[in-house]
Amino acid sequence: MLKIGTSIQGRYLIVRPLGRGGMGTVYQVLDTNLDAIVAIKEAHIGLGDHLQFEREAKLLANLRHSFLPRVTHYFQVVDRQFFVMEFVDGYDLAHHLELRGRPFELGQVLKWAEDLLGVLEYLHSQDPPILHRDIKPANLRLTPTGELFLVDFGLAKGTAGAMSKESAMTSVYGYTLSYAPPEQISGSGTDERSDLYAVAATLIHLLKGQPPPPADLRQQVVDSHGADPLEHFLMTPPTLPRDLESVLRRALSLGRAQRQASATEMRLALRQAELTRLRSEQSRTVFVLDDDRPRIDLVEARLRREGYNVRTALDADIGLSEILSSQPDLLIAKASMTLLDGTDLVSQIRQNRQTKFIPIILLESDQTNTKTLKPKGDEGAIGYITLPKDLDLLLSRAQTLMDFKMYLDSVESVALRKTRA
Repeated sequence: MLKIGTSIQGRYLIVRPLGRGGMGTVYQVLDTNLDAIVAIKEAHIGLGDHLQFEREAKLLANLRHSFLPRVTHYFQVVDRQFFVMEFVDGYDLAHHLELRGRPFELGQVLKWAEDLLGVLEYLHSQDPPILHRDIKPANLRLTPTGELFLVDFGLAKGTAGAMSKESAMTSVYGYTLSYAPPEQISGSGTDERSDLYAVAATLIHLLKGQPPPPADLRQQVVDSHGADPLEHFLMTPPTLPRDLESVLRRALSLGRAQRQASATEMRLALRQAELTRLRSEQSRTVFVLDDDRPRIDLVEARLRREGYNVRTALDADIGLSEILSSQPDLLIAKASMTLLDGTDLVSQIRQNRQTKFIPIILLESDQTNTKTLKPKGDEGAIGYITLPKDLDLLLSRAQTLMDFKMYLDSVESVALRKTRA
């Protein structure tokens, strides 16, 4: 390792080491000719490494992306190789994760995923595609301004710019076990989907605080007809949102044919998973109170399919207690239960200040009972719905009543603010 203060070529003054990887060591350096801070990577000794090191320098010199460091100079000093590149201030995500001592927030990780997959879209769109083949938290450098750089192309495969196409097939064998797909570990050949496996393993590490089980272990267990260790790992806390977990599980498929076909597909799938999660968090809660289990199941299934949060109760007394404490956005209840008549239910809910504006729909199975119920007072709209015939009408009425409740809530909020003022 070079000492601080060492001068290279009478121009580059070593300021401090930044990191050491499998192919070389990176230093922060002062370019005394330009009075500028840059980074220099020095290759580790070894002929094979030198050939790959030169490829890495030429590859980065021909790439143009805002989240990739640019190489500006490659040179040798006796038997030592160096290349000069843009200095990326900050620390890698592995370092940040260690300092935090806990996983990152979901929203932050998904933003990094968006940036990372955007870089891979660019790399994989080259002719031939450029594969990074060593994506992991330690190779993602975060600047103080929040920009994420993908670094260390020592294991990369592919060409760019004026590089000869023949060198596209040249790559060094290597991997980081926790993030590498089975085809890279076995040496059976990699493609764009191999990078997607590493992206998924990296995201899971950032979200759960540890990487998933390595692919070779998973493959051995599955080949022995055991349960994939990944499934147990995903079920251990902290768990991930269901749709996000589904996207990452697919990207971590042992067979590459089962993974997303491209970085673009994975990027869009993650966006959709996050959108679904946000909608679920913002969705309204419907409480279904009915002593008829098949009917509860029917209504609950349809409401959940429409994106509502649903709570249920078969017992009238228990249900009423939960309604008064949880204050759902809508109550759907059987009009006449064994221990509680619909009119009594409405009366009790209306007498409670916290629940008096909850819209209520009463259910009947016989259309001959259809009628309009008008409780004491004008609070809310209440009507009878016949099931199963009027299930679509139930959904329409539910949306209308919850919109009405939101309006009443907003009016009450404004009134309270005026009173306090």
